[in-house]
Amino acid sequence: MPNFGFAILGSMKKLSRLQIASLLVGPVFLLVTIFVLITLKSTGDMSTTPPSDDWLTEASPEPTGPTEVPEPLETQPPEEDSYDLTAEQKLRAEQLTSLFENGKIDIRYDYVENLDDGRGYTAGRAGFTTADGDAVEVVQLYTKLKPTNSLAKYLPVLQRLAKEGSDSVSELKGYEKAWRDSASVKEFKDAQDAIVTKLYYQPSKSYANQLGLKLAISRAFLYDTIIQHGDGKDGDSISALIKKTTSQLDGSPKDGVDEVTWLSVFIDIRKADLKNPDNDETKDVWKTSTGRCDVFKQILDAENYSLAGPIKIKTAEYKVTVP
Repeated sequence: MPNFGFAILGSMKKLSRLQIASLLVGPVFLLVTIFVLITLKSTGDMSTTPPSDDWLTEASPEPTGPTEVPEPLETQPPEEDSYDLTAEQKLRAEQLTSLFENGKIDIRYDYVENLDDGRGYTAGRAGFTTADGDAVEVVQLYTKLKPTNSLAKYLPVLQRLAKEGSDSVSELKGYEKAWRDSASVKEFKDAQDAIVTKLYYQPSKSYANQLGLKLAISRAFLYDTIIQHGDGKDGDSISALIKKTTSQLDGSPKDGVDEVTWLSVFIDIRKADLKNPDNDETKDVWKTSTGRCDVFKQILDAENYSLAGPIKIKTAEYKVTVP
């Protein structure tokens, strides 16, 4: 019987070291694999659940820090909004308008009077009139906020007067008292505030943005102008006055015109309109209100462009300090 051991050794002597090593790799790898599997099973680490196909996909690396959330596309407000009045500046602007409209810097929700200026009753913090339609908007909103109130019964008449642009007050008996009595009601104050913002403050802000006005005094004067002159299409409206100013100066601050120069001319043009308005019915009352332009001219001449308080006013018509 041949000796196989010696036969194998004899054959291996004829092989190179590299060939011998390649023959041993397979059996050694098999032995190592068996050893690892036996070890895992003995330690309880081997799962009886068959692996899912997820192992075929490359695992995502673990996060090394906080996840960064991308910034929204619009992170900053429009540039013109950065020139909007601050809360303090807006309050001073409103106090100045209240001074002109009601004789006091305090916001007068209770004010009501027939000025015989062709606009019927003028009332509230911004001089809402029964002929121009803003008074009816206040009463409508007030009635929506507080359905049971003493002014609601005047709505049908107010709506008709506003539609006709009539200054008649013959059907508004008791309106003055009802307005005054409502002035302490929160919902009535809220209604007045909301209509002022809607009809006057926001539109004046839009005009300021379109014109490129950046100074607080410019924006405050536009606000006071739209309160008195309205935003209509007549020759006395704020848009008509702006058009005259821009035409005289061949542009606005947005076109490169100096803002202080533009505002000074605008004040003069408004004052001239108050002295001689297109609307004959307002002439007698408006010519006595040129003092509001004098106040703003004084503030402008003092270079208080930011409406910083206190504002000491001393003109022929007004002597008061706005804190």
